[in-house]
Amino acid sequence: NEVTKLESQYKPIFSANHYVGCTGSQPSTRGFTCSVWQLFHYLTVQAARTEISQDPLEILQAMHGYIKHFFGCTNCAEHFQAMATKRKIWSTPNKDDAVLWLWAAHNEVNNRLAGDSTEDPLFPKIQFPSQSSCSGCYKQPISPAIMETNWDKNAVLSFLKNIHNPEYISRYGVEHEELLQPTIEKLRQKRMIGNVFSDMDMRMGMLLYVFCIGMMVIAFKLFAFKGYRKKPYGHDLLGKV
Repeated sequence: NEVTKLESQYKPIFSANHYVGCTGSQPSTRGFTCSVWQLFHYLTVQAARTEISQDPLEILQAMHGYIKHFFGCTNCAEHFQAMATKRKIWSTPNKDDAVLWLWAAHNEVNNRLAGDSTEDPLFPKIQFPSQSSCSGCYKQPISPAIMETNWDKNAVLSFLKNIHNPEYISRYGVEHEELLQPTIEKLRQKRMIGNVFSDMDMRMGMLLYVFCIGMMVIAFKLFAFKGYRKKPYGHDLLGKV
């Protein structure tokens, strides 16, 4: 009943099984689970970009509750809850750290499932982002013996905020694009049109201002000195004697 009420309140709510950005090379790989990860990454970034709520746990708590109560894979849900406890999900101090918490958790899951039967051979479970997609996200290791990736977390945060920015998300395969936030190109065009109209309005305003001043000067000449005109006398008609 609660879900039905919320669907009615926040419609349109979509339900689909066509995962364009998460299509796997096999029917059993990627798809829904990939899309769930992408959705929550997007939501943590959106929460960090807005001031609607100051709660750093808003998105992480929603994801934790969804996976705990609704996710179809019980084993996966238990693994996620154990990892969340180990990584102290409830101690996340701010919204930027929530973005990084989910990123680190996803990389831990990728590391655990790398080479697993659920892995798509064309989309291996790597530590994200790769060096080719974000070379600045990697620091040079202090020692060659250190195997753990040495991340520049500030660079990672900027990278995540960029790729999950709604202005840059691909619209490929989207059937109802008008329901999404505008792309960066559309926002740029809108600003250009707005600037054109602003300049035009300014020119029209200046012309109207000059026209009004001119009309006031003319009105002043016609009416202001009307009572001071020289009165006609008879000798003026006959000429001076």
